[in-house]
Amino acid sequence: MNKQTLSSNRCVKALLPLIIFVVLSYEPAGAADKLVLFPPPQPKGDAVATVEVAPPPGNVGRKIFAGLKRDGRIVARGQAVIPSSGNATVKIEAMEAMQTLAGGDCELWLTISRNGLESCYPSYGDLFAHQKWDLRKPSPVMTLSDPSVWKERKLSKAENLITVHYYRYDEDYDNVGVWTWDADDKRTPEQNEIFEVGRDEYGPILQLDRADYGEKGDSDKIGLLARMAGDWNRKDGDDKFWTPDLGRDVYLIGGENRVWAQPPDISPRVVSASIDAPDRIVLGMSRLVEQSDVTPDKITIIDDQKGRQTLTATRLLSRNGKGTANDVELTLSAPLDIVRRAYEVKVDGFGTRVRALPRAILTDTNLFYDDAAVLGATYTAEGTTFRVFAPTARAMQVVIYDRATGDKGRAAHPMRATGKGIWEGNVAGDLEGKFYLYEPEGDGFTPGREVLDIYCINAVNSSARARITDLSKTNPPGWEKAKVGPVLESPVDMVVYEMHVRDFTIAANSGVEHKGKYLGFTEAGTHLPGDASIKTGLDSLTELGVTHVQLLPVQDFENDESSTNYNWGYVTSAYNTPEGWYATDINNESRIRELKQLIAALHERGIGVILDVVYNHTSNSTSFNALVPHYYYRYQPDGRLCNGSGCGNDFSSEAPMARKYILDTLKYWTKEYGVDGYRFDIMALLDLDTMKEVERELRAINPHIVLYGEAWGGGTMRPPLKPTNKENVRGTHLGGFNDNLRDAFVGYHFDNNKSAFIQSGSGINNVKHAIEGNWRDWAPTPAQAINFLSCHDNLVVWDKLKLSKPGATEAEMKEMMKLGYLLLLTSQGVPFLHGGEEFARTKFGNDNSYNAPDNINEVDWSLKKKNYDLFTYTRDLIALRKAHPVFRLRSKEQIAAWLKFHDTNSPGTVMFTIDPSGLTGETWAHVCVIANSDDAASYDFALPTGPWHVALDADGAVKGERVVEGMVRVRYKSGMVLYQQ
Repeated sequence: MNKQTLSSNRCVKALLPLIIFVVLSYEPAGAADKLVLFPPPQPKGDAVATVEVAPPPGNVGRKIFAGLKRDGRIVARGQAVIPSSGNATVKIEAMEAMQTLAGGDCELWLTISRNGLESCYPSYGDLFAHQKWDLRKPSPVMTLSDPSVWKERKLSKAENLITVHYYRYDEDYDNVGVWTWDADDKRTPEQNEIFEVGRDEYGPILQLDRADYGEKGDSDKIGLLARMAGDWNRKDGDDKFWTPDLGRDVYLIGGENRVWAQPPDISPRVVSASIDAPDRIVLGMSRLVEQSDVTPDKITIIDDQKGRQTLTATRLLSRNGKGTANDVELTLSAPLDIVRRAYEVKVDGFGTRVRALPRAILTDTNLFYDDAAVLGATYTAEGTTFRVFAPTARAMQVVIYDRATGDKGRAAHPMRATGKGIWEGNVAGDLEGKFYLYEPEGDGFTPGREVLDIYCINAVNSSARARITDLSKTNPPGWEKAKVGPVLESPVDMVVYEMHVRDFTIAANSGVEHKGKYLGFTEAGTHLPGDASIKTGLDSLTELGVTHVQLLPVQDFENDESSTNYNWGYVTSAYNTPEGWYATDINNESRIRELKQLIAALHERGIGVILDVVYNHTSNSTSFNALVPHYYYRYQPDGRLCNGSGCGNDFSSEAPMARKYILDTLKYWTKEYGVDGYRFDIMALLDLDTMKEVERELRAINPHIVLYGEAWGGGTMRPPLKPTNKENVRGTHLGGFNDNLRDAFVGYHFDNNKSAFIQSGSGINNVKHAIEGNWRDWAPTPAQAINFLSCHDNLVVWDKLKLSKPGATEAEMKEMMKLGYLLLLTSQGVPFLHGGEEFARTKFGNDNSYNAPDNINEVDWSLKKKNYDLFTYTRDLIALRKAHPVFRLRSKEQIAAWLKFHDTNSPGTVMFTIDPSGLTGETWAHVCVIANSDDAASYDFALPTGPWHVALDADGAVKGERVVEGMVRVRYKSGMVLYQQ
């Protein structure tokens, strides 16, 4: 998944539950007595452990609190009063009745409260101890007799204390933590998630010290983002920020991007009313209610003509099993007319009336779905037809402009409802080169707001308007032939090369004229300035021999297209439009023409084009909610947006017109641009039925199309929906990134210091599984395993090696990279390279460069000259793989039958043979691959019977004939490929 998830987009809009953070000024120890304080949650289960504490002096009579933490949760708690003599015995009990704690590691938190706040986590001024504890014995006991284990949580100075009070209407405080960060990214403490240090009338209290944030401990903007039990799928609301001008008492409500200087109104009220069926409304209440609170006689529903609706029943939608709920279902005696009428609901004792808005009813395909509808602007020289799906609008206009900016020529044209929620308008005359927006009207729409067509093919000026474009005028010469990519028999025949359009040519030494642009990809004959032997850009791709280029997002994404501010592009704003940042003009059709030229240039070199697409979430500035509120995104039962993406929203791929949108846009790119494949960002957040339909419809256009993605995540998807993850891609031809291989070869990506086989020779069993394409773990076929050492996310290989093998020289790091590429390109599956790493690209340790400047992200072509041996080694391996089908087996049955591992009796080494039987196109009868990861020792390996030809050794492809028999020596940190004919 792209790592914007944690660092740039910690935001999700929420409706319920509402969250309140309160930032309070510092009060010294003892001042907490002025507050009404509450105890922490009390355990309900049996004793699971005991702690004997020899308390430090001076704490007689104070309370000591204990908590056992596992997987982000406090699973057991205990407390005791420190006696006047002897040890304090703290009995720790399970939080839940009938709960048992399996043996394993826990964190033990102990706190001696010195200010009245009660928690196992320390507040400032408290004494605390933090220990690892392995619970492998029945009723284990720990004794803490050493006073040195106790530390004081110290505050820099009183005025730097920020206290966060957390309030939820649903009273669910499941191990809440608040993620904090310096908004200017200058300095944030390593332990930046803060936890509950006590409770008052608002709820949990959390604290931080301003001195820990900012370059000099004076941060003027500190982010606050609550989550439950350490789970990013349970984030609350958008990013919130403390700033000094707001004072030290600041109130925030989750889901409302506003900061209050005074406490907001949290009195009982109806927060939302959603029409889920013609005769059903679901209310979201601001607090837990009982059935007696919401009987039919206490509820009034009226329409905008003062007509009163009759209720037949109410029902609590309880999720806590306690007979209370925040959600209440209302059943009406007659269906509502949501197209022509607006409805309001009032509940006695819960504030004023609220407007009822259509929600689940919009997914009724009988009412609001038209699979055959051609949406967007359909241009002809005689006139243009506009169609838009907006079922809750009362009226719709298409507004035409002469220019990309300004009001010149503005003319509004009414549209008519044609059924199924679709509006249509026809404007006569040749509108090519003019611009348009839609203006919906009705309940829930902002009056006078003009919004972008989500189907527009030519958004301009940072998605400000849509241009009406004659696509036939955007085609390069010979386009009908050039848009046809290379025919692919199987994905295992690919060698994929990932590249960001700007990164590829923006460097001063790229030798390219159109630096950082689509056209930069098309230039032939470029080279490193001053050295014509070092090819750059397109010619370097051809020299390397890759078969496909995967472009980081080129669908129009959220940014300032006139700026040089860097962006990966994973926040899409207009899905049918190419991004304008890479075009020579942001206000006309250049982006379309120039992207087609890029595709044509690659196709002419026999290189296919794969687009990295982001349908799991969208930019918050898109028009989806502006056209159909609450339809295109998933919501949690409490009304908050789902946020499995970590980027603020999850696209509701299962909603009928949302699924149609995904299918329509992908088919458009395939037909209009000749795209050869798609890589789906966080593919598991797209439901499996949608992805199966994507596969079916795209293969009907191009039977050889490539489809793969990040087959992980999807935690917010609720049954019966199935995420498109590793488990569920079985039975499809959808591929997934094989992080098993990455972790086995170079190390776990969430631990930058973690080494693996190529650094230390560790994890040999995982290495063997990876070489087989991980069919024993998850990959149903080798064509579905996208094997990679690195990608745009996380550290590039060079930087990973530098951190995980800090003593290695540059020469040794190149040896490790060669060993990694040897394993990658001889493993079964689909090899994937992050562009520029074939000559040791570095991002200088930046593991999340989504918004880093060019000097971090650009491909430095001087490295190709410096590390030309690595480049040629990788090139030779690619040529070897392409020439020999034995490295590209089609089925796990072939792999299981033909690929065998041999005992080497040497640590940190692996040796395997492949003995294909009648494999079409293969000229080698037997193949042997050996890898030696030892830092210094060369080893002799016993070969199977007969003479063996050496095809590749530590220096690359072997020139001429080299034959060995019986034993062969493989140098340290290198590998060898041998064959028999």
